[in-house]
Amino acid sequence: MKKLKQWFKEHDLIKILLGVLIIAFILSWIIPGGKFNGATFEKGTMYRLGLDDLFRMPFYYALNSYLPNIMFFLVIGAFYGVLSRTNGYRKLVAKTAKSFSNKPLLFVLIASLVFTVYASISLEVLPILIFAPFVISVILKLGLGKVVGVAATFGASLIGVLGTTYGNFSLSFLLQNLGIEQSVDMGLKFGILVIAYALYALFMALYIHKVKGKNRAEEETDKFLVTEVKNSKAHIWPVVLIFSIIFIFIVLGYIDYAGAFKVNIFVDFNTWLKDIKLGDLPIISTILGSGIGAFGTWDINVINLIIMLITILLKFMYHIKFDVLLENAFDGVKKMLRPALFVILCYTVYMFGLATYYVPTMVNFIENLFKGFNPIMSALSCFVATIFHSDFGFTGYVVGAFYAASYTDFTNLIAIIYPSINGLASLIVPTSVILMAGLSYADISYKSWLKFIWKFFATMLVILLLVFIVIAYL
Repeated sequence: MKKLKQWFKEHDLIKILLGVLIIAFILSWIIPGGKFNGATFEKGTMYRLGLDDLFRMPFYYALNSYLPNIMFFLVIGAFYGVLSRTNGYRKLVAKTAKSFSNKPLLFVLIASLVFTVYASISLEVLPILIFAPFVISVILKLGLGKVVGVAATFGASLIGVLGTTYGNFSLSFLLQNLGIEQSVDMGLKFGILVIAYALYALFMALYIHKVKGKNRAEEETDKFLVTEVKNSKAHIWPVVLIFSIIFIFIVLGYIDYAGAFKVNIFVDFNTWLKDIKLGDLPIISTILGSGIGAFGTWDINVINLIIMLITILLKFMYHIKFDVLLENAFDGVKKMLRPALFVILCYTVYMFGLATYYVPTMVNFIENLFKGFNPIMSALSCFVATIFHSDFGFTGYVVGAFYAASYTDFTNLIAIIYPSINGLASLIVPTSVILMAGLSYADISYKSWLKFIWKFFATMLVILLLVFIVIAYL
């Protein structure tokens, strides 16, 4: 028993997430389900989860519904398992760290800005995380520690979600139900993004000033960095080229050019491409497959495929033996099994909420604490929903019609409240897929992360609530 207690003490992420799972399970026995029919809440039956659901939800429903997202982290593991063994990659990490050795904060700010902006304008957040292991490796070499590494990558991505602008990360159902165009109140959205990033950068700078030079030992815990560069003459340009190609693909593939910017060139090009035939056979679309659509419409499966193909390409670029390629790839996958497990557990909590529909009941209770629209109550409703809905799209699906029918004069504001509070909450709730993947990847305790993030969270929450109140009542 003492060993078990010590294990949980050293692995508080799993302890906290299992605790949330248990709470979510118990709530199904206490809170009845329900749904919104316009402005009317219809109380449903009590769906009590049983022992069978404890096994069925993670191993069937979560895996079945979110396998591409789970596979994403394993594919990244295989990619870096191979790439990190090349002298070119090791040299690139070392050279980048050396270039910023006298200005480490500048590297952190540039990297975090890229992650933030991409998440703010993209359809999907996960693709930019392809670069997280590289950035974290550089930050560890700079002696800034794992917390800064995760903050500049996984955390910065969530800042982008908080300040969503042209991005549509799980927002489609909410916007459709509210009858709101993505472009509405873009000035306010950019304002929130700028404030959030500036404040986040400030707290990162203050933290870096405190820890600079004290975390050199943490370099040894870097999952994907073999510190020895065996060949000083190794070229870094192939790795830079690979990273550049990947970045181009994720920018082209996951920004909604047609919907957000009314640019249809990629849709028209894709239509033309599909019309190319060899006899009666649409040759290009047949080779690529039906799942690869126009740029700006890709799902996670596409980038998973691209990364796997690039991993195989590394064999020929660096003359790696096939058995060595497989060995390194599987070693990388093993290193990412823990983040993949946490992703599954986060989605399991969501599956509990999906099966029971008790979140709408909680939202209805909170929204009826005060008569009429109250932005603070709506923010609280979103925070609660974020805990139990790792898929924010489902939140928009179950509550969007209620807000549209109940608070017609405030739908524009609700379209700001929900993504911003979802992004902010995702920085601290233990069911946040991106947060838990990052913390588990870097072996950071939940307690250590909260020590870093709580000041930003509290300050940003106050700012957002003040903005919401001013817009709602003035």
